[in-house]
Amino acid sequence: MTFEEKLDEIVSDYLYSDQTMDELKAEVLKAHNENDRRARILAERMKVVENMYRYGGNFICRLGSALSCADGDNAIKIHDAFESMWNRYLSASKPPPTKGGKSIG
Repeated sequence: MTFEEKLDEIVSDYLYSDQTMDELKAEVLKAHNENDRRARILAERMKVVENMYRYGGNFICRLGSALSCADGDNAIKIHDAFESMWNRYLSASKPPPTKGGKSIG
């Protein structure tokens, strides 16, 4: 659902409810923040995939492969499940830390 569709739904619900204007504003702000988060995650996705392929071990490469094939909703699920790895590979300009010559993560 796009932000505009969500906004239409919120306003429509407001017209037929006992919701106060402050509650409406809070709901619109929440929807906007969720939309911003989704856009950020989807914008970061290909850099994360590239670094996973470049610097990751077998598991990370396969996770990158899954991420590259995922639609938006599933990419967000991968982000949420592996957020620390996501952040590590998002900022990787050199291989992430290793232990005994093997990639950590």
